[in-house]
Amino acid sequence: MKIALITEAELARSHGTGAQLLRLFEGLQYHHLYWGVRHGRRSEVRNSSLLADPETGVDLLSKIKRRARRYSGLSWWNGSSVNRGKLQALLSGIQADFDVAFVVVGRESDAARAWSLVTRLGCPYIVWVVDIMHEGGLDPESMPGFRALLANAAAVLSLMPSISSELIKFGVSPVEVFVGQHVHSVMASPPVNGQPIRIVTGGRPYSGGCRFLAQAWPAIQAQFPHVELVYVGPHFADLPEELRPVAANRGFLEEDAYRRCLAECHIAFLSGPDLLDMFGKFSFPSRTSDYLMAGLPVVGKVPAHSATQKVLMPLQPQAVRMVQTDAQLMDALNALLAPEAWSRASQMVRAYAERFFSLERNRGVIMGLLSTARGEVVCTT
Repeated sequence: MKIALITEAELARSHGTGAQLLRLFEGLQYHHLYWGVRHGRRSEVRNSSLLADPETGVDLLSKIKRRARRYSGLSWWNGSSVNRGKLQALLSGIQADFDVAFVVVGRESDAARAWSLVTRLGCPYIVWVVDIMHEGGLDPESMPGFRALLANAAAVLSLMPSISSELIKFGVSPVEVFVGQHVHSVMASPPVNGQPIRIVTGGRPYSGGCRFLAQAWPAIQAQFPHVELVYVGPHFADLPEELRPVAANRGFLEEDAYRRCLAECHIAFLSGPDLLDMFGKFSFPSRTSDYLMAGLPVVGKVPAHSATQKVLMPLQPQAVRMVQTDAQLMDALNALLAPEAWSRASQMVRAYAERFFSLERNRGVIMGLLSTARGEVVCTT
């Protein structure tokens, strides 16, 4: 089965969705088609094609060049419509004859472009909505791209219930599939008296949660003299300046080293946005599943009623604590670091991860849907 993997942005292990898709499609035969570089680098996939024109400036001459390219048929896009000639030349060059497409979108402009692409490819496709980049959610009346893309999909997948409720507005019944991590044996061990207590945080830090941790850090050090803060990921510079001097920067690690790093820690701190905005309502940080699979109890600073809080609700308060004040943070650390409580919490989060976040399980669901979709016919109107 040859798959066209269609996303708006490049695939890179330095950001959540890219890392998840690279895990999901590892070892499969696919070609990645995308049109934006949103995280600072080209796709890490060797078989990938950027459907975008060369970058130009904002001066008058650059504007004239862009307009000339569009009117001469040299631009990749005319609004949300892909250039048929350029696409056909690309597909001929890479000898692409796709059996099925896998589409990941989160905003209307990208849904419209994805719809234009799949109609030109002429193969059946499924859609996975892992994020919604509209603060007010999805509106079928004002989003023709989403309407067409979802209506003609062989299957629609949703990351979590808050996204499912938006997709149901379009008359579809989404299949919920979480982001995933391999089920592995590299597990955290309980803290030992007199030894360092390590709190880990990672990924792209949300400023609200990290500022909260920075303000509370002196009190944490006073309560736990051997505490250490560990950061893992490519965005250490985005931590508040108060945290950078006290955090051990492990940097961006490959999978095996990343798992070992998490296993050396005892508590995961999940930073969140300040507000219940589109990130609070519709986003679930992918690193969360990594923490749970490593058996790490989680302390989170996210808005009340956020998507993250709702997904982790079954683990609260025995293994996950959501905090809003310094007092709640200290109470959470004291409760979760007690030896027997830590062991119960670790077993609980690991079992939850194996049940819902197993990459093997979720890959099986998605591959089954892709195989079934090959018998569907995409609408090209």
